[in-house]
Amino acid sequence: MSQKKIPFTKEKIKSVKTGPAILSIGKNGINEGLIKEIKIQLKKNKLIKIKIHKSILENPESDRVALAEKITSKTNSTLYETRGNTFIIYKK
Repeated sequence: MSQKKIPFTKEKIKSVKTGPAILSIGKNGINEGLIKEIKIQLKKNKLIKIKIHKSILENPESDRVALAEKITSKTNSTLYETRGNTFIIYKK
């Protein structure tokens, strides 16, 4: 688990951590439609939680941190935390 100091209130962070994931990465993986939706959600919410389905992680070449970093690079966002099959990203 990695964490960074971010410009959000503790309440906002707690609500995102304990709430459901806004988006899921499914069997189609990371595609343009998913990236577009992540950008929309980041613009709207600034801090979002994304779930990676287990079917994606069954592939030995799929690493959850690498997937999260790929998404952050494509959406110009920052990785806040990875935990289990979920990760939290934010846009400044």
